[in-house]
Amino acid sequence: MMATISQSLYFWFSNNANVLFSAIGKDSTLTGRTDIWQLTIDMIWKHPWLGYGYSGFWHGWDGESAYIWRIVGWPVSHPHNGYLALCVDLGFLGLGLFFLGFWRSYVRGFACVRGSKTALDVWPLIHMTYIALASTTESALLESNSLNWMLYVAVSLSVRIKR
Repeated sequence: MMATISQSLYFWFSNNANVLFSAIGKDSTLTGRTDIWQLTIDMIWKHPWLGYGYSGFWHGWDGESAYIWRIVGWPVSHPHNGYLALCVDLGFLGLGLFFLGFWRSYVRGFACVRGSKTALDVWPLIHMTYIALASTTESALLESNSLNWMLYVAVSLSVRIKR
């Protein structure tokens, strides 16, 4: 019964996404983000394994990002997706290493919560869940001097120490 309802809702939402988004005053491209995502994926496939180097892609008209600027028509400074930003900078190898480390820290965070008697030990899971969700629409995953990145590193190290 639940599977039937879930599938029905999924098909209705996927076929009526424009109606749903326009009802809340938005568009289905997430304010143009999905257009940028597709163009960024095209550029990732030019250097898939190691990427363009850390902060080596978004240099305006002087860099590889000029391709995206020409098509979009405005100066894009990042892909508005942390995972795509990581992949364009460090390639699939860097993205894979990030996911491996993230997964290990997330699992250790669950172990800390299971063996804990305080609510404070839930903080690593809350922050890492926030990072995972926020990175789908924002590029603050691996920026220099980013509070999100510093807190991610601190949380990852804290779940390793507590174990």
